[in-house]
Amino acid sequence: RAASATDAPGDEARPATADEHRRAPTTTDDHRRPSLRSNLRPARRDRRRHRARAAILRDDMRITVLGAGYMGSAMACVARRRGHDVHLWGTWLDDAMLDPCERGEPHPRLKQTLDGIVLFRAARLSEALGGAELVIHAVNSEGALPVMTRAADHLPDVPVLSVSKGLLESKSTGRMDRIDVVVSEHLGRAVRFVHAAGPAKAMEVARGVLTWMSFAGPARSAGRAPPAGDEVFCARALEGEGLVVSTSNDLAGAELCSALKNAYATGLGLWDGFVGADAHKARAAAFT
Repeated sequence: RAASATDAPGDEARPATADEHRRAPTTTDDHRRPSLRSNLRPARRDRRRHRARAAILRDDMRITVLGAGYMGSAMACVARRRGHDVHLWGTWLDDAMLDPCERGEPHPRLKQTLDGIVLFRAARLSEALGGAELVIHAVNSEGALPVMTRAADHLPDVPVLSVSKGLLESKSTGRMDRIDVVVSEHLGRAVRFVHAAGPAKAMEVARGVLTWMSFAGPARSAGRAPPAGDEVFCARALEGEGLVVSTSNDLAGAELCSALKNAYATGLGLWDGFVGADAHKARAAAFT
């Protein structure tokens, strides 16, 4: 206890008794210290939601992958490696991919077998989506609308992790827009899209080669700490075994970067080819 002007001589070194501690005010004035309980309540609620979401995340979730091509089959391998119950649905253009897989032979593109993954042909879309707790959209941008339109009546209200890149024409504006925006517009309801951005190579992802991906979900209202979103749910379901996943709430930025990066890279490469390695200003002009 610090000495004060009212302490008797020699009391400076005397420790306060337990009774004095109980009687002492909690602050240097006569006011009570404000309770922190009200400030902690929102954070506690968010932690409870976070724990509740984590509690329902199991190692044996039903995950349905739409698209049996290169990346779709690779993501199916990732999900199966994490111990999930995986359905891989092939579009009407994927029959050549599924034929050897159904015979137990390697996938024609991945060059590995799809052990433990249940395969579905195009006509069995509703069956493939039955009981899905997470859907991975791996159809190319050109096929996104035909596939998602057919899936609309069977698509559960679960996160849809999209590994597709590209832009689609909006029927309301006539301008090119993001896949999640245009698909939701055509379906007449919001789809819980999460975008998976790379760089990630299907061959490496399927084999567990160290890969870093970013899963981006929609932005949430500012001014409060949001509970774990769909992007976190997807990351926890798939990360590990060589796959490192970071998350963000910049769905628009992630989709646009994925769609445009190859176009920018091609444009810059053209300047390198026509002008040479010293085309710094030309590359800068093309990029901006």
